[in-house]
Amino acid sequence: MARFVAKFRKKVISDTGHEATITQRSLDVDAPDRHGARELAIGDFCALERVTDWRMHADDLIVEEADFPS
Repeated sequence: MARFVAKFRKKVISDTGHEATITQRSLDVDAPDRHGARELAIGDFCALERVTDWRMHADDLIVEEADFPS
């Protein structure tokens, strides 16, 4: 198993009208591959946020290998 970091991000507009992308939630996931990590992270995010579709609280999802060992 490898360790991955899943970042759920949201686009927001500041008071001055500038767009920025912020990390809504970051999760560490142990999975055999990136696809498996994505699926596990989506399930965890939905449970934590109490939603049925992660896109209700985030605009995109990035899954990267972690810089630290599992």
